[in-house]
Amino acid sequence: MPKRDCKKCNEKDGCGSVYNTLGHSDCKPVTLKVIAAFVVPILTFIISYSLLDNNFESSKGFSPAAAFFALIITAGVISVCSFLIKKLK
Repeated sequence: MPKRDCKKCNEKDGCGSVYNTLGHSDCKPVTLKVIAAFVVPILTFIISYSLLDNNFESSKGFSPAAAFFALIITAGVISVCSFLIKKLK
């Protein structure tokens, strides 16, 4: 990436103020909310399905009963995570 020469740029004052504004934002971090919204449900479903798959063995290799119960467990975990995030807010 070529180095930019800001001294000759007509937008150097506006550009600097944008970066200064972004760097000093007062927004709260959303990392925990993103993890709770995307990572936790996927991991919960994968873990619960893999644990339940042994109990609901199917000759086809896919067990609808295990998937159903894994979805129920995942919904419960998502509900608890949502409740905790709202309480910690």
